[in-house]
Amino acid sequence: MLSARKLINPYILKTFKLQSRKCHSLFGIKDILQQEQPDIFSIHLVKKQDHEMAVDLIKTHYLTEHVLVRTRNMDLSNDNALNEYLVSLMKQGNTIFAKTEDGRVAGICVNFTTSPVDCQNLRTYAFYRQIKMLTVLPEFRRQGLGTKLAEKSMFQAQDQGYNVIRMDCINPYE
Repeated sequence: MLSARKLINPYILKTFKLQSRKCHSLFGIKDILQQEQPDIFSIHLVKKQDHEMAVDLIKTHYLTEHVLVRTRNMDLSNDNALNEYLVSLMKQGNTIFAKTEDGRVAGICVNFTTSPVDCQNLRTYAFYRQIKMLTVLPEFRRQGLGTKLAEKSMFQAQDQGYNVIRMDCINPYE
């Protein structure tokens, strides 16, 4: 029976080096992950004059990634029913978008309220705010903007008296 030592090529054994990586303690990892970033985005409510821009942004950068749209190769360019649905969500007045310092739109967060009824007792149990759609344009991704939009939506919902905020996520790779 041959030993494992005899099967290993001596040349490989001499040239193989282990690389080591520095590890961070658990107590310092939060500081690494949440580094202070410059505030280059401003958040705005979507108003009536912004509806066309918002619908185009959602259809171009959110719905094209949706699993159903991708698997069925759906063409959303002239879908008036979809446009009306998106505008109806925006008319609730809870949708926000982000702009850069130079005025370019960078992302959008469509927020939905389950009921326009303002009944405090029922709201606690039956009504909630939902982050319906959230997208960031590709050139602005990985800069914390999605998190900033979600957090702003959460604070907005809390200011309106909602205790439950729901967010569903889609993953095109599932």
